[in-house]
Amino acid sequence: MPKKITITELKKHLLHLNQQEMVDLVCRIHKTCPDAAGMLTTEFGSGNYEEELFEECKKKIRQQFFPERGMGRLSLVTAKKAITEYKKVNKSPEKLLELQVYYTECCTEFLDAYGDGPESLYNSTSSMFETVVKSLNKANNTELFQQYYPRLEKILGNLNGVGYGLEDDIRYMLTDMLDWSEEK
Repeated sequence: MPKKITITELKKHLLHLNQQEMVDLVCRIHKTCPDAAGMLTTEFGSGNYEEELFEECKKKIRQQFFPERGMGRLSLVTAKKAITEYKKVNKSPEKLLELQVYYTECCTEFLDAYGDGPESLYNSTSSMFETVVKSLNKANNTELFQQYYPRLEKILGNLNGVGYGLEDDIRYMLTDMLDWSEEK
């Protein structure tokens, strides 16, 4: 596989471009790379783009678990892909955290409603909940913790009686892994 240019090398090349060459390069990148187009739109476009994308991602996640019509496809890959797409253009770690919590809520609502699901659902729920806990620990923000803790408790409550030890895993993460106290 050919070696890609490093950031240091890229910076050297970019510093030698004139303004028009730089504009042309960025426009070509925008046209050919959807992720870059999203990032540039978030950076320079209307302020609504990121919020609209956020809402669209929430709908995509919800659709996999509880569609407006019919049974959910329960495509965890599609639901997680929505989060990944948002992460690529997102400037707000809090909005990303919101999507991750929302995904976990949808997972546990599904398990609460239907009583069971494939093993991948249990693994994905646990994995995403762990990501949420680590994000809250990293943020070390009292207001953020107070905002999300009741929802995290509700997620645990949705798992009452659900099999495969998921309830125990979530309880452990909520009580032992979540590093927060009033003194912080």
